[in-house]
Amino acid sequence: MEKPADTDKWKELILLHGIKGFHLNKSEKTIEPFWKDLLGTANISRKYPTYAIINKEGKVLTADAYRPSQAEALYHQLKEALQ
Repeated sequence: MEKPADTDKWKELILLHGIKGFHLNKSEKTIEPFWKDLLGTANISRKYPTYAIINKEGKVLTADAYRPSQAEALYHQLKEALQ
């Protein structure tokens, strides 16, 4: 999302649909370090949106968490990751 029009549309859709959470809007260049930290490598395909479970210390517990729409599976994944 490197064009201002794309950023404005992105913000509009977040508000329109009431999407909650932590949203990152980065260019290809500035998102790369985040992907490497999250996935642990540059060789894993990226997908949007991406859900992760991160503990209070900032350690990635699960880089490929279930979507909120998969509530039961996500609940079990959170419970397991936080034990």
